[in-house]
Amino acid sequence: MSEHEQAGEPGRPQPDEPQQPESTRTVSGAFGQGLAAAAKRSGLGAVAEGGTPSGAALLAAMGGARGLAETILPGLVFLVLYTFTKNVPLSLGASVGIAVLFTIARLVTRTPVTQSVAGLIGVGGSAILALLTDKPENNFVPGFFIDGAYGLALIVSVFVGWPLLGLIAGYLVGGGVSWRHDKRKLRAMQLLTLCWVALFVARLLVQLPFYFAGNVEWLAATRLLMGVPLYASLVLLSWLMVRSVFDLKRADAET
Repeated sequence: MSEHEQAGEPGRPQPDEPQQPESTRTVSGAFGQGLAAAAKRSGLGAVAEGGTPSGAALLAAMGGARGLAETILPGLVFLVLYTFTKNVPLSLGASVGIAVLFTIARLVTRTPVTQSVAGLIGVGGSAILALLTDKPENNFVPGFFIDGAYGLALIVSVFVGWPLLGLIAGYLVGGGVSWRHDKRKLRAMQLLTLCWVALFVARLLVQLPFYFAGNVEWLAATRLLMGVPLYASLVLLSWLMVRSVFDLKRADAET
């Protein structure tokens, strides 16, 4: 046996360690980088940047005070106006108008418009659907499909052994997918992902009966109550669990 074979010369592939094709490594690396960037832009990423979760970090996870207003006000305006007037065009028009004003404000101040534009498209599309069908409750139908899609994607990720919250956490805190080889971490990330599944399922279970009953006021109210408050709570829970499971508190102390 040669000296190189005995020492396992660095850089030379060994028989029991097959190397991935270059194309596979490239695709995998690109996917990892994309997921890491998405994780940092997520609510969990915003909290993680602060180290220890705080009120300021949670507010940042919601997009700041402006992002919070952009999320809540269109729905709140619709709820108030519809409750007191039962005028569908007025209520929907005011809701869309609020979203338009937020988008214009971002354009004028030259701040990122992604969140406000996405909100405007969502509010506008929902309003058009409600007006075309002459059913104000249809204003909430797109949200049902979004909740269903998120819930389905998350639960499928758990069943195939790649829980999405684990992927987000892995690329957010470093280490990629190495956490999958630790049964404790894998189980924790499966549980955390199922907690998010429960959020989307709960929204559908609570809100769909109001939709089929045509109770627009309660549908709008539960949509608001099960929106930002539950999302913020789960973001905080997620970061606390990730911080514990990945031993980030000890890592911070050592550095």
